[in-house]
Amino acid sequence: MTQIPPPPPESPPPPPQVPIGYGYGFDGGKPRTNGLAIASLVLGILGCIPFLSGLLAILFGIMGIRKTRDSLIGGKGLAIAGLILGIISVVGWTGAGAMLGYGYSESKPAGIVAKQFLQNVSAGNINGAMANSSGFTPAQLQTQSGQMAAYGALQSVSLSSFNMSAVNWQTTMSLGGTTTFANGVKSCTFNLVKVNGTYKVTAYWVQ
Repeated sequence: MTQIPPPPPESPPPPPQVPIGYGYGFDGGKPRTNGLAIASLVLGILGCIPFLSGLLAILFGIMGIRKTRDSLIGGKGLAIAGLILGIISVVGWTGAGAMLGYGYSESKPAGIVAKQFLQNVSAGNINGAMANSSGFTPAQLQTQSGQMAAYGALQSVSLSSFNMSAVNWQTTMSLGGTTTFANGVKSCTFNLVKVNGTYKVTAYWVQ
């Protein structure tokens, strides 16, 4: 009786081919999008809403930087840029607000001087107008007072706008508004300079 030998054992199948970069905690080597970093950068670039956009850019920037602690999330550079732009925005708006507040507070004493000056010119009080002004001669103010007499008695002065500047430690103020005379309403503009802590009118227009 002939014996048939057993078949040879089958070879094990080859292991599956895994693409490079997959497995072992890696996602193809491509970081995921960091939405917070992008939002921080966009808000930092815009900076158009006082304080709000800057504060949000700072907040999202910090959160975006923290998210990049995960090796699968990128965008750290975007988050840092947004954070810096947010800080610049907040500092800039803070400085602008401070200047606006200072200008508004300075416009009050300047306005008082401008109104008193115009009242003195309108009433022919040349000495009083000289005390409130700088650069005018008595003859000039006398002539201007005579011209203003055609408008009738001055009834009120309303100043609604201001523009302040400080150059070489000298503060100048420009005020605009309307004046009401007995014969009608005129627009007015005053330029003033601060001399020894007191504002003086250097030029004015009533028309």
